[in-house]
Amino acid sequence: MELPSLLFEQNPNPMLVFDTDTLEILAVNESAVKKYGFSEEEFIQLTIEDIRPPKGIPKLREKLDELDNKFDMLDIGTFRHRTKDGKMLYVQLAVQEFSVKGRNAYIVHIHDITETVRLKKEVDEAYREQQYHIENNPLAMVKYDRNFRVIEWSKRAEEKTGYTKEEVLGTSTFDIPLFEGDEVDKIKKRMLALSKGEKNKDRFETKIRLKNGEIMEVLVHASALRNKENDLKSVLAFIENISVRKEYERELLKREMKYHRLFEDANDGIVLLDGNTFIDCNQRATEIFGRDKQDIIGNTPFDFSPEYQPDGSLSEEKAKKRFKQVRKGSPQVFEWVHLRKNGEEEHEITVQVSLNTIELDDNDYVQAIVRDLTDKKRTQKKLTLSNNLLESLFIDAPVAIVMVNTEGQVERINKSFEDLFGYSEQELLGEDLLKHNLPAERYDEIQQIYESVFSGGNNPSKYYEAQRITKDGEEKDLLVGAVPVVIDKELIGAFKIYIDITDLRKTEEKLQNSLQEKKTLLSEVHHRVKNNLAVISGLLLLEAMNWNEQSEVHKALLQSKHRIHSMAQIHELLYESNDFTTVQLQNYIDKLVKTVHDSMQGVEKGVELDIDYDDIYLNINQAMPCALIINELVTNAFKYAFDKESENKLSVSFREESETITIEIRDNGPGLPDQFEKMAKDSLGHKLVKQLVKQLDGDITVQSSDGMGTTYKITFERKVKKGSSSNIIE
Repeated sequence: MELPSLLFEQNPNPMLVFDTDTLEILAVNESAVKKYGFSEEEFIQLTIEDIRPPKGIPKLREKLDELDNKFDMLDIGTFRHRTKDGKMLYVQLAVQEFSVKGRNAYIVHIHDITETVRLKKEVDEAYREQQYHIENNPLAMVKYDRNFRVIEWSKRAEEKTGYTKEEVLGTSTFDIPLFEGDEVDKIKKRMLALSKGEKNKDRFETKIRLKNGEIMEVLVHASALRNKENDLKSVLAFIENISVRKEYERELLKREMKYHRLFEDANDGIVLLDGNTFIDCNQRATEIFGRDKQDIIGNTPFDFSPEYQPDGSLSEEKAKKRFKQVRKGSPQVFEWVHLRKNGEEEHEITVQVSLNTIELDDNDYVQAIVRDLTDKKRTQKKLTLSNNLLESLFIDAPVAIVMVNTEGQVERINKSFEDLFGYSEQELLGEDLLKHNLPAERYDEIQQIYESVFSGGNNPSKYYEAQRITKDGEEKDLLVGAVPVVIDKELIGAFKIYIDITDLRKTEEKLQNSLQEKKTLLSEVHHRVKNNLAVISGLLLLEAMNWNEQSEVHKALLQSKHRIHSMAQIHELLYESNDFTTVQLQNYIDKLVKTVHDSMQGVEKGVELDIDYDDIYLNINQAMPCALIINELVTNAFKYAFDKESENKLSVSFREESETITIEIRDNGPGLPDQFEKMAKDSLGHKLVKQLVKQLDGDITVQSSDGMGTTYKITFERKVKKGSSSNIIE
């Protein structure tokens, strides 16, 4: 059979004919010559195996064996061919059995698909790269179809959510419980917007619940793919875990809010400067400068300073030097004079300025903390004046005073002490006081004496007669006082007070036989004691002026002053009377209660007094404890039972029946608190009252009810007690 010229010769695709037995190429068309680069004569010298790479020959033979004299056109697949210059072609072959000049042959139709294969390889490679990036992307990838069913679920999506690809493919967005509550409605609205074509891209934050139940905060990046008709084909979403970032943002917000509260609520003025210019300030700074915030920002510190500082230097030059130092890394703390605006006028104020550098948003600024020293300077001036006055009174007091620490070591002495004992302050500093006051044979008493003064720090002031020796060995009769010093409930030492009664003792001995002289002498003793107690009371009052009226130290010093005053009044009654052994309490109690009433704001609180008493005379050693008891209980009533809003009433009665004395003090206050017994154990006043009742060999009862007031009742037998009236602690 002859080859059809039009079908073979003029076919635009390469064609060839080969012998099925020898595989020799019998004929080729012009398109084959152009495609492969061989001439027609060269082709006739080749077999079909010669245009294939060696590795492709086994596949060729396998296909030829499958051909079984089939006259139909058969597509036998894709093969690689080699051109004359070695270039490889991908071709798709179709064969049909054909007889040429009595030889069995096949005519081969060749379709060059090299470019198609190359493009397919590029597409496959791009797809593999895309899949690699998707699988290894730190973001989870989810792809939805037009109905928002999951069609792609990346490996990262499995890792982040805990759901496998098999679990989610084909399910709708809400078949998986990733979204809850309000998040569901929010996601539906966004899906609807993508579906309707209102937007092609979306980016939003939301929360998803993982398979293990934990909540993850995520940022979703979604994009829509549409066809030519603008209908939705698919949605690609990348999910970014932002839980750590959100937690950091919340923590940062908390810190910023905390800093802002500290900034605005600070007791000191805080200003922020960029260069020399104010860029921010807190409320306290506006108060210090007397200007609104907008009037401060944009100005410099020099704008609110006098031209010169107190040392004569120019304010602007001095301030710039400070700023230069702080920018070199050296914090600055110094006093400065600013101008505070008050209405239309400006006046100078002294402040303390602390300068530091601070970094905000990668920028360096200067932070200034400004503390108003006006009140401090005023207080310091008053304190200095008060201290100087107290110092003068201490040094020049007519009685000998020494201050010792809790170990009994001398810390200070006054001039009267030097004159009395002959020691200079330098000789006694740090020395044990009693080892210089007592003879060696009495050293075994030292520990007991100190314990009586310092035990618990709650001892009341003590006054007693004792003998002490001077530096020259002279023994003197003295009235000794011990006043413990307690600050913030901590015992820090004591004042020891010595009144020389040596001459009085000698005078007493000389006047033993003269009753009138004895009375005169005793009157003088009580007068001096009263005066000296008044001096001590004044010292305590001056010390109290150094403390805030609400402080515990101030209250303790005033309480001690009242106690000393109550004793001084007894001595005053004694030296004004002709009887030095008994005291008429009628006028004394009336005067004592009214004194406490006036000193404890009784008028302001509107306290009505009801004082009822019999005409009673008591031995001085019973009168003194009674006076202190009444002083303590009346003082406590004014401190705790009364306020300005109530109708306050205080009743004091002092009765005698069959040698039995009854003292009753009643108030109409709110009554004692539930924790009174526990509080009373730590109260110096209640300890003192109990000890004084014990000294009287008496009994005390307390009745109190909520809203009905409190009544103290003390009873004791009249006795003639011997001994020092000041020995109130046994």
